[in-house]
Amino acid sequence: MRSVIIASAAGIAGVMLGAWGSDFLGSGRQSTYFEANDLENYFLKNPLISDQSVSLSEIVGSSWETVCFLGVGANATSMLDEILGRDGWNLKSGRIVDEGLLDYLSKVILYNADGATYIMNFDERVYTFLAPSNCQASEKITISRTSEKVNSDPDGHGDHLIAYRVTVKE
Repeated sequence: MRSVIIASAAGIAGVMLGAWGSDFLGSGRQSTYFEANDLENYFLKNPLISDQSVSLSEIVGSSWETVCFLGVGANATSMLDEILGRDGWNLKSGRIVDEGLLDYLSKVILYNADGATYIMNFDERVYTFLAPSNCQASEKITISRTSEKVNSDPDGHGDHLIAYRVTVKE
């Protein structure tokens, strides 16, 4: 009985030391943030149209009236509070990520007159946006996507740099 207790205590101590060691060894590193979203999923599901411009309304639906492209480190909460009022918006889809922790994320924010909001996050180390700096009517926006393979490994795989080109229709 005593050996079972000692073995259990040793096992628990090992798990605790392993968790602490993992945190210690991984300190200073942030894993890449990935969030599935309608924009990226649309182009991944339709690879033949990646170099063509597609209407944003076709990708995300017509219920979103306005789209804003925020650069890296921009505060989505502050922007929405300023435009729609502190209690004037409600997150319907996506995630607001603490900008202080993950300041390498750019954001695409969609909202409508009812205050419904959709936020998409994109890691700047993989995605770039060539987009207007101010908010636009969603129905006026077309988007195209290009992908370039970099850092190929011996197996033929590698990293991809993905660029979205956003155009405002006149």
